[in-house]
Amino acid sequence: MSVARWNDCCCAFCRRSNTKNSTAYEEMFMRFSLRQLEAFRLFSTTLSVTRTAQMIHVSQSAVSHTLRDLETELGIKLFYRVGNRLRLTSEGKAILPAIERVFAQLTQLESEVETMQGIGAGRLTVATMPPIGTWLINGAAQRFLADRPALRFSLRNAAAPEVQNQVRMEIADIGFTVAAEEDADLRLDPLLHGEIVCVLPIGHPLAAQAVVTAGDIARERLIAPSADSTVGSLLRMGLPPGYAQRSNFLEINQSVMAVDLAARGLGVALLHPFGLLDGVDGVVLRRFAPAIPLTVHVVLPRHRPISPQIEIFLADILTVARERLSDIADDALARTLTLARPSPEASGEGTNGPRRTDVPALRLGSGPDRPALPLPDRRRAGA
Repeated sequence: MSVARWNDCCCAFCRRSNTKNSTAYEEMFMRFSLRQLEAFRLFSTTLSVTRTAQMIHVSQSAVSHTLRDLETELGIKLFYRVGNRLRLTSEGKAILPAIERVFAQLTQLESEVETMQGIGAGRLTVATMPPIGTWLINGAAQRFLADRPALRFSLRNAAAPEVQNQVRMEIADIGFTVAAEEDADLRLDPLLHGEIVCVLPIGHPLAAQAVVTAGDIARERLIAPSADSTVGSLLRMGLPPGYAQRSNFLEINQSVMAVDLAARGLGVALLHPFGLLDGVDGVVLRRFAPAIPLTVHVVLPRHRPISPQIEIFLADILTVARERLSDIADDALARTLTLARPSPEASGEGTNGPRRTDVPALRLGSGPDRPALPLPDRRRAGA
């Protein structure tokens, strides 16, 4: 990208940014040209005015003037001379990381602009809780990326609240999380419904029951997510009064640890089902009563249009979710997990009969301000 085009992008970049630093960036771009920053960045690598001039196709005197002007604008000494050569001062070295971040963000902006114009490969960043990523997102990514070899795809594992935060801050384009909280800046859509599952060691007397109740495990040590986690908090709210104050909780922060502890006979685990879907050893799974529901939500920015790439990725998510749900062999999990049903309007099953049954749909939340989002079939989308 030419320096002139960089400069054209600067104002758009500053307007686009909704961070506290956007004003600082805007003021910086008003004070310094990108030609100055580019010249300084290249010089820091070459430590040669001659080589820098060759790389940006200008004269040596032009580079010297540009570097002196930047030094004057900053009001700090960037260079010192050793014989006939310039070297960076400690102040000059200190500002390099900030300049690199500026160019990295502008590169991202360029990629997004090219994607909008249909000339770039594009990028997609997905934030997800780890169990959902392993069971669902990885398979969808395999389908999605099969015919997109040049697309830059990033998968970011995060705790439930951080997934929403990453989408809100536009670090991620889309997120998948359990127990999403209403947010004015986010659109939330239920994808999968599930319930807390009881995990028992093989041979436990309660394994003979199809459903284990809270009363059945009143005297058991409970292995459960920590109270400060999203799932742990929901679990305690769903248990009968007094359960949350029990002293014999064994708290964990990973389902795999809880399963291993239960298999060793250290207690009975109450876990979300999403970390159990790839199979577990040494334990049996049973439904739990009272039912404590959990829902996987799709998280999207409310005030940004849904890109065609995200629509196609969501179509792949739905396809993989249906396939994985149909493959579940464990009865407790199979009875616990269901794909969220789209609204009749979204699925085309209104009073006038079926409409557009070839187009799966997700309903983004509820209410008139959250319309149904049709997800294109991959063939119709040209994928």
